[in-house]
Amino acid sequence: MGVLLCKIILQPYLHESRHLHALRRARGCGGRFMTAKEKDESDDKSKANANTDSNKIEVTSSENAS
Repeated sequence: MGVLLCKIILQPYLHESRHLHALRRARGCGGRFMTAKEKDESDDKSKANANTDSNKIEVTSSENAS
């Protein structure tokens, strides 16, 4: 039992590649991994927000030019 406990403390994960993959995955609320569907929906929303933000910047810059 002592050897197993020591191994768990010294080695937080077994496979480096799986750990790195998990670090790169998108996470939702509460730190849970997002499904592909949730990720696509999130990407669509962020693209829509980026488009509206860029339009605001263009309008503001054109107003300053007049």
